[in-house]
Amino acid sequence: ELIIFKKDKEHWRIWQRSTNAIGNSKDGGMMGDPFEDLDVENGILLIYQSGGSSWKWGHTDKYRYQHGGFELIGYTSMYGKPCEYWESFDFNLMTGNINVDKEYEKCDDDDKQTVYKKEHERFNHRLKQKITLQDRMKSEVKIISPRYKHELYL
Repeated sequence: ELIIFKKDKEHWRIWQRSTNAIGNSKDGGMMGDPFEDLDVENGILLIYQSGGSSWKWGHTDKYRYQHGGFELIGYTSMYGKPCEYWESFDFNLMTGNINVDKEYEKCDDDDKQTVYKKEHERFNHRLKQKITLQDRMKSEVKIISPRYKHELYL
């Protein structure tokens, strides 16, 4: 559970809470607990999570306090496996702009990685509903990129 406190004069009080903003303690796969870090930069709440084993993943949720709650305004992720591919996904939920980069790799007998193909795609996608700190992981959002048909999950 994520609990955010706010100082009210002399006392700290619970201001916001969520059981859906951070993955469960075993959601990181072999790595265990996916929670890495939490930070606030320029008024934006950043939550970092990662996991995996041979296939690795990591993502960052970016929230801004607006309209009476913390709303997801940005999402970045990385997913891949050495000698297979690496895919990065950057989604600005405020503008709808999405950038997807995918690099395909092959490895020689010494496990030296060589990128043999790159794909870059930029497009716009608007979500029908805002995502808040409280409902972040209640349902999975799937977006298919128009050109390369990459499946992107938010």
